[in-house]
Amino acid sequence: MVHRITLRGTADQQRQTGYICEAFGSFHVRYYATEQRDGKLTRGQKSHKLCRKEGKYKSATCLAVKNLCADFLKD
Repeated sequence: MVHRITLRGTADQQRQTGYICEAFGSFHVRYYATEQRDGKLTRGQKSHKLCRKEGKYKSATCLAVKNLCADFLKD
């Protein structure tokens, strides 16, 4: 199951959108990032593990998981 979370920045920042997904017993956020490869800027999809699915982190829609995702996407 995939759930979208969107953070809006200030006027000089771009909006960052990520998707919370469950895989391998953990929650991950998938997002796009721009990297420099071979002297060119390329945009690619990345994934970051947020937490294991246990305790207060029981579903992708629970507030604790959404807060972890929001904190990660702010940086």
